[in-house]
Amino acid sequence: MSSYSVTNDFISQIESYDSKQELFLLSILKK
Repeated sequence: MSSYSVTNDFISQIESYDSKQELFLLSILKK
C-alpha cells in the first residue's frame, strides 16, 4: 500500500514536470 502511494507520487511528479516542459516549449514556439 505504501509503495503504491510512493509510486503514485512519483508518477504525478513526472506528469507535472512533463506539463511544465510542454508549457515551456509552447512559450518558445509562440515567439
